[in-house]
Amino acid sequence: MRKIDSRKILKVAKTWLGTKFHYTGRVKINSNNKGGIDCIGLIIKVGEEINACFNGKNISYYDYLTYSRYPNQGEMKNFLDKYFLKISEKEIKVGDLVYMNFADNLEHIGILSRIGIIHCYVDVGIVVEHRLDDYWKSKIVGYYRYIKK
Repeated sequence: MRKIDSRKILKVAKTWLGTKFHYTGRVKINSNNKGGIDCIGLIIKVGEEINACFNGKNISYYDYLTYSRYPNQGEMKNFLDKYFLKISEKEIKVGDLVYMNFADNLEHIGILSRIGIIHCYVDVGIVVEHRLDDYWKSKIVGYYRYIKK
């Protein structure tokens, strides 16, 4: 199992900034359109571009679009547990994934950056990067890492 360079992860993740939110979207913003992505889609597509793998297959191989619009029954956590390396808070580094829960256990995921977090933020409607303040930190319930396995 090999770790993927965090600089590469961040470089690719930042190319998604400004991409609009779209449930089950998988299209990056470009000169012709604003694209469309959701939080887990961002994780999958960044993983695809950096060649994150599980069992020798690119992580995008395991992508599916039949998940709930409001995942709250551990569906996202189960996916992360299966295809990503679960790590402890002590192990986290830039480029790792932060798994969060909100009201009613609504699931969310983002990428840890040098500034804070890169994620598809529904309330703003696009992929953003912002500080990881106390509010956001209080929502984190798990940490994961992209791997080549």
